Amino acid sequence: DTILVLITDDQIDRFLEAHPTGWNKKSVVHFSGRLTSRYAQAAHPLASFGPQIYTPQEYQQIPFILDAEGPEFHQILPGLPNPHYRVPAAERSYYHALCVLSGNFTTILWQKFMHELTARWNIPKEVAWPYLHSVVRQLIDNPDMALTGPLARNDQNTIAANLTALRNHHDPFTEVYQTFAQTYQQIQTAELSNAEVCTQGEWHEHR
Repeated sequence: DTILVLITDDQIDRFLEAHPTGWNKKSVVHFSGRLTSRYAQAAHPLASFGPQIYTPQEYQQIPFILDAEGPEFHQILPGLPNPHYRVPAAERSYYHALCVLSGNFTTILWQKFMHELTARWNIPKEVAWPYLHSVVRQLIDNPDMALTGPLARNDQNTIAANLTALRNHHDPFTEVYQTFAQTYQQIQTAELSNAEVCTQGEWHEHR
């Protein structure tokens, strides 16, 4: 009753257009994070899938992100107990961009760190694991207060020294560091400005 389409994003609609017989009277589901299809309902599993196989319990805990305008979850994937949430179809690309920022990009950063530990200083990559676990734990326990280090402290001297060290090593991640630092500064400035506006508004109300 349900056809699951697990192929490259830009091939999903082409495939369904080229093979209409057999699916046009069934429920068709794709698992792309960004695609809004003309022929299939979206059900994006919010998880990272590598070569390892998860346990059945782990699979059942993976949330699915559906289109806000789509049918009910039990109609799309009948029998699955997974939690599920919705985003507007028009915002799927933005949602998926955030997935890539948070998941794929952080993976690249951690791969970089572990590679440098091993290749440059002959330190086993496992040495990074307690640090990684502490970062994840802080994010889970208190996401709003999880950030530490020079950005959180506004330690401009350390930030400048870090950037100089990266430049001296001709490290391609120099621009990544600089962009993160600048973006975080913009966020902090905007939040401070909004807080000042709210404070002024409250003052006028009390007046």
